[in-house]
Amino acid sequence: MKSKNITPIDIYESEQYKLDAYFDNLPETKYRKDYIEDKINKLDSNLIVSNRKDKYFIKQKRVYCPHCYSKDINENGYFPKDIILVNQGLVKCKIKRYECKTCKKGFSADISCIVDKNFTVSHDVKDTVQEYYSIDHTSVRKIQEFMKKIHGVSISHQEVEDIIVDYSIHYNPDISEYSGHYAFDALWIKIKELSDKWVFLLALMDVCHDTIVAYKIVEHETEKEVYKFLSQATQNQPRIAITTDLKQDYRKPISDLKFEHQFCHFHFKQNVNKTIREYVKENNLPESKIKEFKSYLPKLYAIFDLESMTEVDEMMDNLRKRINEFPEIIQEIFNDKFAPNYRNLTKYIENPKIEHTSNMIERIFGDLAPKHIKRKYKTVKGFLSRFSLKLKRWDQRNAFY
Repeated sequence: MKSKNITPIDIYESEQYKLDAYFDNLPETKYRKDYIEDKINKLDSNLIVSNRKDKYFIKQKRVYCPHCYSKDINENGYFPKDIILVNQGLVKCKIKRYECKTCKKGFSADISCIVDKNFTVSHDVKDTVQEYYSIDHTSVRKIQEFMKKIHGVSISHQEVEDIIVDYSIHYNPDISEYSGHYAFDALWIKIKELSDKWVFLLALMDVCHDTIVAYKIVEHETEKEVYKFLSQATQNQPRIAITTDLKQDYRKPISDLKFEHQFCHFHFKQNVNKTIREYVKENNLPESKIKEFKSYLPKLYAIFDLESMTEVDEMMDNLRKRINEFPEIIQEIFNDKFAPNYRNLTKYIENPKIEHTSNMIERIFGDLAPKHIKRKYKTVKGFLSRFSLKLKRWDQRNAFY
């Protein structure tokens, strides 16, 4: 079931919602006065917002000096500031200035829950832009149009891009203990700042929680990098089993970390089919031979439907005795690919929590970085920001913890 823990983001959004209420253009009536006062009493951000002559005056309820922490403070007028809010657009504000009697330093009301220092675009605008992108990889120009037509916010497409890239949180789901059952894979991406070449996003998925629990960009998909990533990603966490494709560089690191290693059935069958096609081509055999050779494969693949490792071992003994009855290419596949790896292909029979394919993590990749929008990225931060936004959205909809 989904976690119900209150996160800092939940609190922040709650405060922002209350603040937005102050910026509604309600009539000057007793109802409006009571409405504002009620919101002020419930507000946790220590801000008071009032409207006078189409300007919003913002001050603090409780004031202390951020330099020396003295409460002996004088008010010292206001300074003007424009703030862009969702559903309000650009609003004119006056921010209260203060002066500390003790250290003589000046400062202004803390409005960091509304907008960052020296910025005009508020947090709620940024959150809305990032939410639009996370839903469907929406283009920055479409988001720009949505913000204008739906929310009354006029910002440039470059500002939209900057807001997306500025989501620099390395998002991970709030899971205190992993299940110990994982799928691992790597995604190829191209990043300009890394010499404009293809690099790898290593990703580890917890298959029981249905979400990615760790990810990292590396320039080379070596045994050393894979070991380092998996070791750090599962530090102080259970290490039971990992499902991967057939890449050689994954095998030693997974073995050294004492995981059970399940090979993906889908990739194994792909590799077998490729071997048959190459054999037919190299020997100038008719295309019909491909279908003929493949007709023998169900006799091997029947092992995947067994219910115990005792049955698996018995069937392997049987196949070894009869393998000479098969065509040469099927014998080669059995001796070189199937027999040496059959235990890694059947780990899930002993433990049903082990995934027999890596389809789950490829399904996440397809949602977070689909091939039709995969392109060259300018920076590592830009890619990770986009990936993290999509992962956060995935986690909200699919993860179990």
